[in-house]
Amino acid sequence: MIFKSHFKKQFLFPPTLFSFVTQCFSNYSHEPHPCNHSLSRLKAFVPIPNEPSFRDPEIVHLFCAKALKVAAVRAFLPEGKQLHAHLIKFGFCHVLSLRNQILSIYLKCKETKDALKLFDELPGRNVVSWNIVIHGIVGCGNENDLNPHLGFSYFKRMLFEKVAPDDITLNALIEEAFRIFNSMRSDGANGDEFTFSSLLSICDILEYYNFGKQVHSLILKLSFESDILVASALINMYAKNEDVIDAKRVFDKMAIRNVVAWNTMIFGCGNNGEVINVMKILRDMLFEGIFPDELTISSVLSSCGYASAITETQQVHALAVKLSFQEFVSVSNSLITAYSKCGNITNAFKCFRLMLEPDLVTYTSLINAYAFHGLGKEATEMFEKMISCGIKPDRISFLGILSACVHCGFVNTGLHYFKLMTDVYHIIPDSDHYTCLIDLLGRHGFVNEAFEFLKSIPIQAESNMLGAFIGSCKLHENIELAKSAAGKLFAIEPEKIVNYAVMANIYASHNHWLDAERVRKTMRDKNVAKFPGCSWIQVGNQVHSFVSSDKFELVSSLYLNLCSLSVVDDQFVLKVGMTFTTLEDAGKFYRNYAKVADLYADRHIWVPIYLDHHFIL
Repeated sequence: MIFKSHFKKQFLFPPTLFSFVTQCFSNYSHEPHPCNHSLSRLKAFVPIPNEPSFRDPEIVHLFCAKALKVAAVRAFLPEGKQLHAHLIKFGFCHVLSLRNQILSIYLKCKETKDALKLFDELPGRNVVSWNIVIHGIVGCGNENDLNPHLGFSYFKRMLFEKVAPDDITLNALIEEAFRIFNSMRSDGANGDEFTFSSLLSICDILEYYNFGKQVHSLILKLSFESDILVASALINMYAKNEDVIDAKRVFDKMAIRNVVAWNTMIFGCGNNGEVINVMKILRDMLFEGIFPDELTISSVLSSCGYASAITETQQVHALAVKLSFQEFVSVSNSLITAYSKCGNITNAFKCFRLMLEPDLVTYTSLINAYAFHGLGKEATEMFEKMISCGIKPDRISFLGILSACVHCGFVNTGLHYFKLMTDVYHIIPDSDHYTCLIDLLGRHGFVNEAFEFLKSIPIQAESNMLGAFIGSCKLHENIELAKSAAGKLFAIEPEKIVNYAVMANIYASHNHWLDAERVRKTMRDKNVAKFPGCSWIQVGNQVHSFVSSDKFELVSSLYLNLCSLSVVDDQFVLKVGMTFTTLEDAGKFYRNYAKVADLYADRHIWVPIYLDHHFIL
């Protein structure tokens, strides 16, 4: 028996990708069949390159990726299936990024069976593949008779295959958890303390904060607010969303508070920079007979370091020694960081030297401390010592050593460590590493090299990279390259006023008054003022920040007396200590200090101040 077939579309033979595209993206038939018009719909969104361009594999890849992306976004299932078939025919299905986009099309169109079959056939799966399938399953909900726990099942498989989840993965799982909770409520189950504490633990980001408050209302309705586990989760949820007042309200209502509840409250206040409240909570904790653990001490030290509160840091250090917590690695690491941020690099190194077995975090903390204080030689020596001890550096360690090289001008050394990171340790640089290298080259005179490096990086230039480069152009008076980078920076951060201020100053310094006025007009139109730089002083146990000519409340009751300040060998020197008997005398001294400080604003003055009106300067 002989079969005779007739094809409505005559394809060129042998087929080429260009012939496939030009014929399939055109509408040949007027019959009302959905497949006849399928690929022609893509023509409005995907421009077809000319035939010679299809000989370039990169252009072919970009074309296919864009066509698949449009099909996924607009849920064009017939187009997606035809693209899938032709990609197999022309041998492009071995490209993982294209297969991920095909997977996205099937899931967007609720074709879960085909999607999961395709997923299982993938020879290699990266985090993008897992995110697509998990997010797609969650998006399908209870449709297509899916197992309600299927998203979590794939998450377990993801971990089993040692693929690290990212924020997209976790957000999809959060949505799945909410869906399961609503289903549970619909079935008449209210949940218990473990249910609510688990739900609250995923509401510690702003996106789900309102849901967390709704859960709190349900907790009050069901009388679970007295449970320690639930109350601690509530405190954590409010504190991480910067609502310390409500966190403190929940904490004060707790009848029984264990060390976990105290730690949660300390950690929450510390994250919001409230070092005074942190120290008060620690004192109340000790007063109630609750002994802190190493997490308590580490959290308090982190808060002290954040506020540059040297006195409180020393007090907590003494408490750590008294309670024998100094031997804990986490406490020692926090001490190193706190002393460094308070300006006492000597004590930071002493804490490091007392450690029996410093780990990666310890070395990284000290390297960052040296970098922060501009001690590049000490930072490189510590980095080399870490490697010689067999400790493998991570991306944060390399960021610290690159930062040290930037501040000290070690251009060749910085390039060496960047190459070591990428070639030897196979760490993929992120935007912060690229920013350090751009700053390293540009700040020390290699502006053109920094510009070429900025153009060659494999990721899109971010605001921190462009800002560092513009700063280098300003330093070395290269206005043309600064203008080129500023246009991109304004597009990325149109509302960040400091970017406009920097460019206006660059234009003005080169007498480009029209350009400077144009940028300043943009600043005025946006009606946003530039935030002035501030300094801070510690009075007693409280840190106060102020700006030039500030009339903050402290000035009305307490002034600094620095009229005896003189400059010797380009450094500040004090002649004698001073004792004040009246606030008027202190006020005179403060005004003189403000004038000198304005003249020497780029230098640092460390001034201990005491509350008994006796200032040892």
